[in-house]
Amino acid sequence: MGISSSQYNFTPDERQQIDQEIDNVLQSLFIEIRQNFNFYKLKKILHLASGRMNLDHGSIELGYKGCAGWMHKEGGKIKTWKYRFMRLNKNGTLKYYKKLEDEGEDQQKGSLSVIGYKIQKDPNQMREVMIKQLSHIFNIDPTTIQIPICAPEVFELYDETKRIWRMQPDSLDEKERWIKGIQNVQLYDRSMY
Repeated sequence: MGISSSQYNFTPDERQQIDQEIDNVLQSLFIEIRQNFNFYKLKKILHLASGRMNLDHGSIELGYKGCAGWMHKEGGKIKTWKYRFMRLNKNGTLKYYKKLEDEGEDQQKGSLSVIGYKIQKDPNQMREVMIKQLSHIFNIDPTTIQIPICAPEVFELYDETKRIWRMQPDSLDEKERWIKGIQNVQLYDRSMY
């Protein structure tokens, strides 16, 4: 039986401290287990440790299993934003659907494997670097370069050889939850080799 957020009220600082403590415990447990057990036992222990507390509403945090919830996704060829229900599985597959009840394979709008992708928490940092580089390369005034500013909730998944995926959860807390979920499945994937 899980802990409901209505039973406990945490301030954002308390929630951040609890999340950090949970991350520290899981990381030290992971290091200790990796040094002292075989990978079969490690996989089993990580699976058991994956049901982390969900302290408030929004996306459902599932630790190493991934997470699920609603967020905006920028299109691939046509750069419009669509609101999609997304589910990140423990194998690193992020599947997205138009409606929550569409979760069958045949109703899926698309998917990507987040394994191997890097996470850019603040795309606006890269924007400034790009403006400086472009102004230097083409010897033009940096104030004339127009690169759109992203909302603070936006994060990117990128790889030098693949498409850049831009996602926008509904809040900064949701953004952090999704980033942690992606990092967890990436860590879980690396631990299996």
